[in-house]
Amino acid sequence: MSNLNQELQRLFAMPGQSVDESAPLTLLDDKQQARTLILEYTRTGDWEQLAQLLDTLSDVLELPEPAVAITPDRGFQIWFSLEAPHSLASCQVFLQGLHLLLKEGLPQTSTNPLSLLPEPQDFSRPLIPAYHPDSDRWSAFIDPSMGAMFMNDAGLDMAPNPERQG
Repeated sequence: MSNLNQELQRLFAMPGQSVDESAPLTLLDDKQQARTLILEYTRTGDWEQLAQLLDTLSDVLELPEPAVAITPDRGFQIWFSLEAPHSLASCQVFLQGLHLLLKEGLPQTSTNPLSLLPEPQDFSRPLIPAYHPDSDRWSAFIDPSMGAMFMNDAGLDMAPNPERQG
């Protein structure tokens, strides 16, 4: 198993779940518990507001730094790794709190660019990094200080270095 797969397994897989690059990561187990929470924001031009949320998480709430990803099809993703699985209901309360923090700084639009995962009907996501054939681009975990680079162009032109993804 590569170093990247070991890190993905350690941080995001449910107990007993194996990370498989070719299969999506299942966020909910059969008991409706989650260990990975994902906040997806499709409007990449609003990176500054997401960066402020990240600062609030670490500076004010004193939470560990989440992983930040860019994807060609879903924009920015913030991945939270929980030490142990928690009920879907408690995870949704946490994510709704983040939504309220974000909502204050985001422009109001008629479409909802935000997804809070997992949800009972939406409970898996492709592992990152991954190739997206529709856009001919790659998703990747990024250093949050580089988020502004992706405001107008989500994803990478080439596969990210696996050693820099962990």
